[in-house]
Amino acid sequence: MAAALRAAGATARVWEVPLADQGLDAFRDALTNRLTRPGERPRAVVFVCGPHPAQGGPHPAQGGPHPAQGGGAEDGLRRTRRLLAAAQALTARFPEPPRLYAATSGARTVTPGDLADPGQSALRGLLRVLALEHPELRATSVDTDPAAPDRLADTLAAELLADGPEDEIALRDGARYTAELDHAPLTDTERTTAAARTVRCGTDGFRLRVGRLGDLGSLELTTTPAARQDPVRWNCGCSPRA
Repeated sequence: MAAALRAAGATARVWEVPLADQGLDAFRDALTNRLTRPGERPRAVVFVCGPHPAQGGPHPAQGGPHPAQGGGAEDGLRRTRRLLAAAQALTARFPEPPRLYAATSGARTVTPGDLADPGQSALRGLLRVLALEHPELRATSVDTDPAAPDRLADTLAAELLADGPEDEIALRDGARYTAELDHAPLTDTERTTAAARTVRCGTDGFRLRVGRLGDLGSLELTTTPAARQDPVRWNCGCSPRA
């Protein structure tokens, strides 16, 4: 990929670090040191996932074992930790940080027959959090085609050079897919019937109740029983005096 970027006239520096149990602070500090060259501000930092997790062999699309059969959660945690460290290093080093990419291979199900790799899919959750907490990073995921490893370098380099506005991209069989929000109308079972109810403030007991968690449209006005008020009893103790 670096060679493809250089062929297009861009500058690319590669830092290859084996996926090991390296602490978050250690990786963050090491990356910060590499970013402290005077006068240099990269346009983008690309976090590239290596081969199929743990086994180091081919992806399931090339006949390798599926993560559900061989594990990969530990490597997924290591990758997520490193991506978080990279985000911390960039936001601490640059007032206006470069764009942060996470490049995976076959991490998502996009087309029929795709086998997702949960060891890489965990990065997507972190990228969503970064998009909210650090929008200046423009955190972006690019999931390359595991069935075409020979085209990975060129297609990924072209995506980086395009610097498009999308933040979730998947490349499959020469096509480019992006994640977009779509309108999803309520189904009949999700709809509720509105009813009018008159209440007197200060007299009637009422409250708002959520019919379904997470659905503000299911808010409804319900009555609450008034607090029971027991009669006040006064006890007086008297002692006789001679």
